[in-house]
Amino acid sequence: MKKLSCYTLPRTHLLLIFCCCFIFFTASHAQVKEFEGVISYTHLVTAIEKDYDVSSDYGYMGKQSEFYYKAGKYKWLNQNAFIEMDLFRSRDTIEFLKMQPSDTIMYVPNNFSNERVIDYKILPHADTVMGYVCDVLVIKAKGQGGEWTRRLSFSDKFPVDPAFFAHYTYNSTNVIYSLMKALPLKIELLYPNRKITYTATKTDKKAVDDKWFEFSADTKFKKLF
Repeated sequence: MKKLSCYTLPRTHLLLIFCCCFIFFTASHAQVKEFEGVISYTHLVTAIEKDYDVSSDYGYMGKQSEFYYKAGKYKWLNQNAFIEMDLFRSRDTIEFLKMQPSDTIMYVPNNFSNERVIDYKILPHADTVMGYVCDVLVIKAKGQGGEWTRRLSFSDKFPVDPAFFAHYTYNSTNVIYSLMKALPLKIELLYPNRKITYTATKTDKKAVDDKWFEFSADTKFKKLF
């Protein structure tokens, strides 16, 4: 019996195989679409040390926030907080901050490492947030200020492309998104004296205008450090 190769198959069969493979490839990639919209969070500060004053943290970040995301851009707005806005755009290597009471936008580099990851693990189906079953990334890092742990609960229902965060090395953000490939629905920052928790209370998948991530022509900027 003669053995067939791709060179002996009829051209119509080769074309059919190619089309089927192309359709399967494009369909599988079309299913992975980034989340676009808004996630609302509540903030909770829990004192670990008996005498720790949580009011300073609430003054800094407030008790509620809205996180807008679109294609490698986010705008995080804190309500009634010293840090009113945190804006990231993947095309930049800086992050923009608006602080009370000034209208000047401060900017800081985010492409330098202030810590190194010393350990991490992903706990499958270890948390549920707003009815979404979440995996939990537990990541430990070490910097000049000591060691700390972050726990991030995430669901594949809120996917993002980690390539957008590849240069964002501050706070190991590039590592975190390369592991999660999704936006977090809960963030727990564990310090020796306190725990800070951001928990999603509402998600809204909707189109976000690109202009939402831009500044007006008369905006004043100043380098923070």
